[in-house]
Amino acid sequence: SKIKNLKLTGKIGNDDYKVMRDEMPRLANLNLKEVESRVVIKRYEVRENIRIEVGERECYAIPANAFEKKKSLVRVVFPDRLEEIGTGAFFLCENLTGSLIFPEGLKRIGSIAFKECSNLTGRLYLPTTLVSIGDDGYSGGAPYHTGAFVGCPLTGELVLPSKLEYIGSGTFAWCHELRGEIRIPE
Repeated sequence: SKIKNLKLTGKIGNDDYKVMRDEMPRLANLNLKEVESRVVIKRYEVRENIRIEVGERECYAIPANAFEKKKSLVRVVFPDRLEEIGTGAFFLCENLTGSLIFPEGLKRIGSIAFKECSNLTGRLYLPTTLVSIGDDGYSGGAPYHTGAFVGCPLTGELVLPSKLEYIGSGTFAWCHELRGEIRIPE
């Protein structure tokens, strides 16, 4: 309960994220760079306005709600090997600061993953491998409330990777500081 700075190595899973979120109330700086984060991710579809679980798979990911409402969290270094960031993984981490630098290999960022991280005033660096942002069937409110980066005051130019196939509703809503020319991939 007294840990403020944490660097992890080795393998971690879903339960380890729950411990960091729920049992480390002072955790401020988290370095996951050397972690093998192999977790179970549930997949959903929306059918007739109802969110239905359609399966699960194991992958290199930060699971859904991993650090939801973790107000003590200030900085995060993502694992070098990361394929997915789950729904609401950093939702309402209002003291999270700096830039978001995602590793190459990241393919998906879930809905509301960084929603209302109101101190993220750095730049957003999306990897060339990113395929989708917000495609996980989340239906927790109006579309503009479910975007991955809703309300993040990220700065700089928004560069969308050429492999990007899907951008969910409201992904960059209220991101007033993003500037420059936006090029939509084919």
